[in-house]
Amino acid sequence: MEKLKLKNFIMAMEKAAKEDFHDPKKCRECRDHESAIDTAAAERNFIRIKTRDTRQRVMEDHYHKHLVKMDSINLIADIARSLPRHTDDPQDIEDQLFKGLNLSKSVTQNRVNGNG
Repeated sequence: MEKLKLKNFIMAMEKAAKEDFHDPKKCRECRDHESAIDTAAAERNFIRIKTRDTRQRVMEDHYHKHLVKMDSINLIADIARSLPRHTDDPQDIEDQLFKGLNLSKSVTQNRVNGNG
């Protein structure tokens, strides 16, 4: 039985050795399949590159807005806008000042009464 299996195996190997190898460059199905694979890879690469570029553009836009917002002139202007006007009621200005300091009620009351 073993001799028969061995002989069958040898004949199969001889037959396989005589057959021509499959050349993917000459096979239309293989070329179409390879083309589809290349197209899919190109699409994935295109999407990856465009996504990266878009994210980078958005990040640069946020960075630019931050630089403009945090410019020293803009910060000084924000401070100037938050200051009280000379036309504001002095009592309101004093209340805002003490409110901003977060003083306790007793300290605030002493300051208002002139004891502090």
